[in-house]
Amino acid sequence: MRLASNANYENQAFAWGRSALALQFHLEADPRQLEEWYVGHAVELAAAKVSIPELRAATQALARPVAAQAEQVFSDWLLTIAPADSVLRSGAGA
Repeated sequence: MRLASNANYENQAFAWGRSALALQFHLEADPRQLEEWYVGHAVELAAAKVSIPELRAATQALARPVAAQAEQVFSDWLLTIAPADSVLRSGAGA
């Protein structure tokens, strides 16, 4: 089932059955990880005329809302695999 798309790429996120979630983006990446990527891919970013200072500013501005959204997406997906009541009954949620 398609979960996300954009004008350039039809399948940005999709689910396959109940237990597979595929993302063509890194919703899990935090600001520290993104900074490592900016530094590690500085040559490629410069060649593509992507501004690292602009990426850093966007990261600063969006880190909290993206982290909250990522937590919600992953939590909702995990509940499709193991509903909350079964986790609580097993004692794992205590």
